[in-house]
Amino acid sequence: MVYLTGILTLVLGLLILIDYTDNSNGTGMWWMGKVLPPLGLLAFSFIPVDLITSIFWLLAAVVMLVSVISLFIKVFKWTIKCYRKRSIDFRYIAEEGVRPLLCIICFYTASHIVNLSVYSANEKALQLALEMKQYVHENGTCSVEKPVWANEHLSKGHSSFSMRYGEYGTQYQINYQCDPENDKFSYWVRISQDESFGIEGSFDGKMEVTYGDYGNPTTVTLDDSIDISALIKMNLDLEGRKL
Repeated sequence: MVYLTGILTLVLGLLILIDYTDNSNGTGMWWMGKVLPPLGLLAFSFIPVDLITSIFWLLAAVVMLVSVISLFIKVFKWTIKCYRKRSIDFRYIAEEGVRPLLCIICFYTASHIVNLSVYSANEKALQLALEMKQYVHENGTCSVEKPVWANEHLSKGHSSFSMRYGEYGTQYQINYQCDPENDKFSYWVRISQDESFGIEGSFDGKMEVTYGDYGNPTTVTLDDSIDISALIKMNLDLEGRKL
């Protein structure tokens, strides 16, 4: 479904770059050709950035870049035209600027929605980790039973479970593992092929959060001094302060 959405979105993206409208400026069909194709970029709200889907996002970014350049060129032309005529043709500005402006707005809206979904998954994993910390405090070990939120079993015979979560467009896998032999438990959000957000708790009450690229992750110890809102947005330095 994700890939089908991406393909359909790319078709709409091509319509953004190629003007398939007639010369009857101002007609209903003409305005539909100007307004509807850019709205197709909103479908990226449901496409996570991953190994294959990153190709779709790259092409969408190209569409957005072309729109930015186009808008700058149009603004320059509008300025020259207004200077020569000593008047402002608002209808001309609206007709020429609506498509690139909508492309930019829809691209950034989709990107923002995807980020909100990532943050919601990180927040959910952190919430579950804090609940498990309380469980360990009361029972002396982590739970090996299947949680009520789990929708699949990761490893048969092991205490590891998984769910998909995201409050907005995209969904992300949250993994839970209980390792009583090493006195620890962990929650891990797979954001993309090279980025994750993980929480590891030990039975003595210590919790560490690791996030970012697999090759260069950031690890902070969770305590009262940590800015939680910045943490779930992966916006802390090595000392736990907001960047």
